[in-house]
Amino acid sequence: SVLGVFGFFVRGHPWRSVTLGIIEKLTKELSTEKYVMSSKIIPVIVCTQNLIKNEKPVFNIAKKLQIKLLEEFDCRCGKLEYNPILSISTILDPRFKDIYFIEPQAKSKILNTLVNLIEAQNPSANNDEILENEVEDNVDSTNSNNCIDLWSLHRSLEKKQKNKTKSGSHAKDEIHSYLDKSVIGLKEDPIIEWENIKGAFPNLYKLARQYFFISATSVPPKPNTPNT
Repeated sequence: SVLGVFGFFVRGHPWRSVTLGIIEKLTKELSTEKYVMSSKIIPVIVCTQNLIKNEKPVFNIAKKLQIKLLEEFDCRCGKLEYNPILSISTILDPRFKDIYFIEPQAKSKILNTLVNLIEAQNPSANNDEILENEVEDNVDSTNSNNCIDLWSLHRSLEKKQKNKTKSGSHAKDEIHSYLDKSVIGLKEDPIIEWENIKGAFPNLYKLARQYFFISATSVPPKPNTPNT
């Protein structure tokens, strides 16, 4: 591997414990839990990349290692913000929310997805509004003189669009209110936090129960034990 080759040649250099130590720290961080939760992936990758970028290597081989590591991170993890499961899980984690979203387009896309998911949670309310509007339209389309309303279809579509906008507005308000609330501490329990705020954000709470517990790996990570 790249790290193995570089590690062989740079053994003994003083910067080795810093540059490769970052990767070692990442490995340990992802091995401390039985299952790594999806909400943790984007933040820990961004933090790792930031540490590597801020390194100021002196030796030429160290500079090459830094460049190669950043290239590999960009190649393998450059579009994580566009992964719906990882993005939704991250935003619904009260420790992280949207503070690790770098690309505005990715953030906008995932917020629209959240709005659609919230609307999908309440189909009965939307159906009742549509049914009520259809009854009103049928009454209004023909008056007592049996005059045909040429724009009856337009009025029906207009009301449906307004109801959809109103529903979307409620969802957006809840999302923005949640994001405006300060993140909790890194070591605090996000599950307990959701139990405390579920009354204020009931729709997001339902989504959090679905997405927050999704594991980022299909199998538990191997314990990080020293070689013997």
